[in-house]
Amino acid sequence: MKSIRFFSVLLVFCGLFTVAVMGADTSLDWVVKAEKLIDKVYPKKVANQYAKKRLNNILSLNLTEEQKIQKIKEFMDDLQDTHRENKKVTAEKDKPRRLTTAEITERLVICKGNYSTGTGFILKFKDHLFIVTNAHVFFGNSKMKFSTTKDENIAVSRAFIPSDTRDLMFFLIKDFRKKDYPYFLLADMDPKKVNIGTEILNYGNNAGAGVVTEEKGKILGIGPKIIETDLKNVQGSSGSPIIVAKTGRVVGVETFATKGKTNWVTEGTRYAKKRNFGTRIDTMKGVIRFNVNQYKMIYQRYKRISERAMKFYGLYQAVQKHMGLVSGAGTSSRNMLINKLRSERTGIKKQCQYMSDHLYSKNPYFRYLAKHAQNFSKKVDYDMDKLDYEIKKRARAAGGM
Repeated sequence: MKSIRFFSVLLVFCGLFTVAVMGADTSLDWVVKAEKLIDKVYPKKVANQYAKKRLNNILSLNLTEEQKIQKIKEFMDDLQDTHRENKKVTAEKDKPRRLTTAEITERLVICKGNYSTGTGFILKFKDHLFIVTNAHVFFGNSKMKFSTTKDENIAVSRAFIPSDTRDLMFFLIKDFRKKDYPYFLLADMDPKKVNIGTEILNYGNNAGAGVVTEEKGKILGIGPKIIETDLKNVQGSSGSPIIVAKTGRVVGVETFATKGKTNWVTEGTRYAKKRNFGTRIDTMKGVIRFNVNQYKMIYQRYKRISERAMKFYGLYQAVQKHMGLVSGAGTSSRNMLINKLRSERTGIKKQCQYMSDHLYSKNPYFRYLAKHAQNFSKKVDYDMDKLDYEIKKRARAAGGM
């Protein structure tokens, strides 16, 4: 009995020892933990590589397993202290305050496309850095270059648009984790902090001259998607930040102006004059990916359709000049023009067939282009049928049929 009891105790002890050994972390396990912490504390490439080199140096030391683990733990404690310190520095940097002109301009971006120019700015949004501008600044361009006011190019990787179709576009900065870009933050839209009458600043590429200009003003109205201001901006300032003067935070994006309505009701009020509006970012429900390459392909097709439509109406006007002719040399010229019109109509309809798939796209801008292409096709069909009817009518009146 004693021997059986002895062997039972021995087996239990061996089992506990095996569990303890198997459950104990090795120095390699601690290295994995340390590397994850390094990636969290030092996201930028150079600092990250330097920290991992220090970790590898610990492993190369002539130490026992326990001593290596202890060294790695001490290294991780230092990392945690650094992380806490970095968070304090970031919190201090992101503290709401009045920004200087130099601080504002270094956060701005000049957006230059092959057909138009506008303004953008660098915004920290959901722990990523984006260049924010209006969608219509990009719209109509097949390519766009982004540069700072110091003429330093900024590379972007992906583009996003709001899911609710408001006039905004976000370009993710490619190397934002490797390079320290100055950035704006969104304003707290608590009515106690931002409301009608709040003083604002705006720095934009007014008139598309390639220089940053300053405008000061106040918020005149606040809606769920837009705000109204008294800024005196013109074309080129689209996409520029509307900044709360007191906090340096962005309250909206300069977007569009409307012509005042002049009638007996608005006469003598500000509503008879130009009104200026910006688009809010804070109330967005979400964003969707914008495929730039697909957009270029669709836009080029849309452009070809619009060019053919312009050619169609040029020929259409030429035919109208010959409509009074029922015989002679003029009629052959007219008939030749009509044949060209029919050829252009066929070409437009064929191009529109390729666009029809995008009428139901999730991307609102693809839907917009497809819809307008379809409208071109419908109008061309209508005008061509109308012309054919007019020709037959005149021929019958002249006794030609």
